[in-house]
Amino acid sequence: MIEVEFYNDRSYKLLDIINGLQLQIEASGGMDVGLIAQEVEELFPEIVAENDEGFKTVAYYKLIPLLIETVKDQEKTIDNLKMQLDTYSDLVKELREIKERVNRLESK
Repeated sequence: MIEVEFYNDRSYKLLDIINGLQLQIEASGGMDVGLIAQEVEELFPEIVAENDEGFKTVAYYKLIPLLIETVKDQEKTIDNLKMQLDTYSDLVKELREIKERVNRLESK
């Protein structure tokens, strides 16, 4: 049996904890990009493995579903903020109209 767990809480924290890095590889002198495996391991130990030499590696392809869930959560947040902004914009418009009415009444 397969147990399914949604990672919303942990995946959202992922962006706060991990840092993308540009790395210079000593052996080849080339540049690469990556993550610090220990940072990823704090939240998602199932994504990190240790090789025979004791070096930790990240299974980057396993980050994709987590990042998708994070983007979904951010989209929900953005939608909520847009709705709040629309509400506040409507309130500001109403307040301006009320102010104009008051000014007209006071000027009579």
